[in-house]
Amino acid sequence: MKGRIVLESAKRKKFTIKDIEVFLIGYSSLLIFVAIDNSLNMMMMLPVIICLIAIRIISKEKRVNNKKLFISLIFLALIYCISTIINLIINTESINSLSIIRIFYYLEIFTYIYLIISNSFKKSHIKKILKFNVNSSIIIACVLIFCFFYFGDIGKNSVKNIFGNYIEENYTAALLSFNSILLLYIVEFEDKNIVKLKYYLGLLILLYATFLSGSRASFFAIAISSLYFLVKKYIFTKSAITIKNIILIVILFSLLMMIIVNLQNILPEFIYNRFFNKSLNDYSNQTRLTYWKSGVIGFLKQPLLGYGVGNYSYFIPDMLKLNKTVMAHNTYLDILLDVGIIGFSFYLYLVFSNIKYILKNIAKFFPICFVLFFTSFIVGAERTYFFWHGVVVLMLVSNLYDNINDNQL
Repeated sequence: MKGRIVLESAKRKKFTIKDIEVFLIGYSSLLIFVAIDNSLNMMMMLPVIICLIAIRIISKEKRVNNKKLFISLIFLALIYCISTIINLIINTESINSLSIIRIFYYLEIFTYIYLIISNSFKKSHIKKILKFNVNSSIIIACVLIFCFFYFGDIGKNSVKNIFGNYIEENYTAALLSFNSILLLYIVEFEDKNIVKLKYYLGLLILLYATFLSGSRASFFAIAISSLYFLVKKYIFTKSAITIKNIILIVILFSLLMMIIVNLQNILPEFIYNRFFNKSLNDYSNQTRLTYWKSGVIGFLKQPLLGYGVGNYSYFIPDMLKLNKTVMAHNTYLDILLDVGIIGFSFYLYLVFSNIKYILKNIAKFFPICFVLFFTSFIVGAERTYFFWHGVVVLMLVSNLYDNINDNQL
């Protein structure tokens, strides 16, 4: 009896500072409800970053010594400053008070990346962060669906925050789509069927909310990624060819067909027409193509160091007679316009040097990479939460799978 009590007490886990860090990172997307503006930018992460810095100061725990990460982040910060200063000298009218704020954005982003990736997370901690990410996105999806039914259809639907603002629907949809695919990987770690069922129900909620957002890019990314994931898992593996899995595929396919047949009754008229009746030549796509063309032209004029942080938007009204706040409506073109090919090269190094395991096993991780980098290609997400937090999650996923047999799991 005494041995049993000792065993049970040993199994109990104490609540530690590390658990606070895991909670803050995993559920950080819920800050969407208190974001001052509606752009889902990284500025909303400031409270989390301050908390993580405070924890790092008071905690005596050893951290991962990642000099390459630190140096690449420092170089990126310097390139942003240098590019902006050079353009201040060349085109003084293109610089304003927003330039300083935009530089601060990137300093915040780089600090956030370093705080997490240099953290000494165990594999169990990483798994919790990933689960919390999915859970928070399911909560956001539920609120989006609630807003749709309670406040009414507004066309491209999104989440309404406490200030009464609707969060930008494309960014919200991109966040939901990324965590929809992350969910499929998390299910791999679950042994209980009831838990798997809960996650799959959450996936349906995420899919419906993404549909309601009207984001074709996000839904296309989910469709391609999930199809690839399921086909590879249940068809093209030797262990997958079982009666149980065949029955599961038939059931899932039947449900999918039922949903597709009844989509016109399930979705609002505007959303249904946007997905199925509008052509690729509609106004939204044509405007995006115009921005992309402008971005390529602008990049070729100043390819090395770009125009500085967000400054290219200064030239757009004269070139296109379009919205001054948008640059190229494409994350990668926007980065090239900000810091040129030199800065972009450091971006590539920063991301790819920290997801080496994923790159070595790209056949397995293609879905989660595709859903993040494709949605980022369609929108300008260079300062948004969904893109940078997604990059951080990829780094954590790479770390998790790279040590999948670790006894900390």
